[in-house]
Amino acid sequence: MKINDNDLAEINGGASSLSATILNYFSKAVTTVFDVGNSLGGAIRRIATGNICPM
Repeated sequence: MKINDNDLAEINGGASSLSATILNYFSKAVTTVFDVGNSLGGAIRRIATGNICPM
């Protein structure tokens, strides 16, 4: 079976479509950046207030 150029132009999908895997990756990346910022902010606040646990 041969596909002509018109039929090839109408094919949807592949790498150009936004898949659930890509959305999941971006969601995890945003969550990771938020968690790192939250931890860093908490550490800066504890250092600034002098409320640090002794080691």
